[in-house]
Amino acid sequence: MLELAFHAGWSDTATLALLVLLHSALLAIPALLGAVIAARLAVRSQTLLVIAAFLATAIDGYLAFWVYLAGSAAGHVLSYGFPVAAVVTTLVLWRRLTPEAVRLIRGLWVPGALVVFAALFVVSLGFMYGGLGHPLEVSGNRFTYVLPGDNLIPLLFAQALNAPTRPLPSHILGDWLFSDRPPLQAGYVVAQYPLFWFSEPLQYEVLSVILQCFSVVGLWIYLIESRASHLARVLGVAVTVASGFFLINGFYVWPKLLPAGFLLLLAAILLTHRYRGIRGNAIAGVGCGALAGFAMLGHEGSAFALAAIALTMLALRRVPSLRFLVPAGLVIVLCLAPWMWFQHAYDPPGNRLLKWHLAGQVAVTSDGSLSTILHRYEHAGLVGTGQNKRLNFTNLAGDPRSDLDAIHALVAAVNPGPALLERLRRSADALRVELFLKFMPMVGLMALGLPAALIGIWRTRSRGHPLPGDLVAGAVSWICIGSGLVVWCLVLFGPAATAPHSGTYLFELLVFGGSTCAFCAISPRLGLLVAALQIAFMLVVYVVLTPSPDSLVDVRRLGSGFNGPTGLTAGLALAAILILVGRPSAEIQNGSSTVPAINKSNHTAHT
Repeated sequence: MLELAFHAGWSDTATLALLVLLHSALLAIPALLGAVIAARLAVRSQTLLVIAAFLATAIDGYLAFWVYLAGSAAGHVLSYGFPVAAVVTTLVLWRRLTPEAVRLIRGLWVPGALVVFAALFVVSLGFMYGGLGHPLEVSGNRFTYVLPGDNLIPLLFAQALNAPTRPLPSHILGDWLFSDRPPLQAGYVVAQYPLFWFSEPLQYEVLSVILQCFSVVGLWIYLIESRASHLARVLGVAVTVASGFFLINGFYVWPKLLPAGFLLLLAAILLTHRYRGIRGNAIAGVGCGALAGFAMLGHEGSAFALAAIALTMLALRRVPSLRFLVPAGLVIVLCLAPWMWFQHAYDPPGNRLLKWHLAGQVAVTSDGSLSTILHRYEHAGLVGTGQNKRLNFTNLAGDPRSDLDAIHALVAAVNPGPALLERLRRSADALRVELFLKFMPMVGLMALGLPAALIGIWRTRSRGHPLPGDLVAGAVSWICIGSGLVVWCLVLFGPAATAPHSGTYLFELLVFGGSTCAFCAISPRLGLLVAALQIAFMLVVYVVLTPSPDSLVDVRRLGSGFNGPTGLTAGLALAAILILVGRPSAEIQNGSSTVPAINKSNHTAHT
């Protein structure tokens, strides 16, 4: 029996690794084409080449969505024909690249490998107890309590697009319409859908995990462009990848982390030193508009992130020229207009989520958005509206007393006796619920990054020194986080509507990255200590003490028991991530035509 389990464990591990490599390779085809086209347009910055690569994959997915909507037969032609055409075009253009361009493009293997290893880390931990035959059920409660079927919606959307029936059915899941959920992840899926002829749910799960891991590269590049120190970048990525936030949302593949990757790339352009070189550049405006547009097509909560980025730019006194703004606005309209047509003409009304979040109208109605919002605010009155907004703000912090009680129960369960692990897992259940539903508890010790940044600024200014790069990165990140949270709390109708999953995940990722920078700015040892405590706590709560013994959908019943080879693979993947972001040659090098290269030192800059 032991030998059979051993072989089954390696078989599951090999299956997951091969699927990660297969779908990553398919995504790399349009990505490489996008980078080569950008290089042919004289782009000489690996950061901008990475952005071009990401946008090329999004264009491929969005185009696939519309072609499949026109007809599944035409969609199959695109799914088979586009990769071939992309490879041929890439080979033709490659021969015309300069040696410098070839060198820069070859360097893109680092962010590509970062996505692969991040995905391998997530799927390996996710299926560490088996369950490859029930991937969507397992992902729904592997790291937390049982979540609804939102992770299934992009697959159902893709299945409907692949079917010959037109127009699409009126509902996608329960009373949810197709127009209620953005199409980008479904587009990525249908672009590769003809290959889903075996283990369709598992292939969908693995592909979607890879897409969520785009956010890791986005954060890494944001920290590099912010001129964070080498240590801060390594710790920022490590804290993020090893967090319960990333494990839950990376494995439970509702499309919320995917747009955060595009938003982080946008922040890496607009909120860092690179902005100086692009504020009047029309092509840069096109790229930034595309990042914003595809972020919105990934999840509408990205609107809060875009508002936060805009407010942060104003705080930093950065006002782009019309030469930048007009192309950016046109591209955003070009991205969103077709989807808005789909929502209001093809599958009306398409405004359920808008009325839910902005008017507190949960029930499905045919009323217009504006009239519903005005009616609900009129009904709440001034006192009720003020109460709703107050509860939105207080909900961010959660209930500290409840958090402490949950942690105390967890510590109290650590005593000798039978079924120790089962008792600990039950004690961790309540804590995981609180961490999932409240913003500040979810980010853990990283929430202390705000006071750390303020202390660092006061100490540095009092000594008459310029702000180091880590402190600038931390301060700018928290300006964006703070302005975004204020907008979020004021715009959502309430009461207490500010659960993390109802907004954008840009803020959580900026907390992890920006707070790590703030701690490292005060002291590298402090940064190491806080990161070590955060990672240890998260891995204990979300890896050692999961799955829960009281799950409504028992992960262990669906699985095959603990899988040692898969757990080992997760550990090796995490080590590979740290090596990739930690090696000096993994720096994103910038060509002399844009900005100087960034080395490992902790640069200084004035805000």
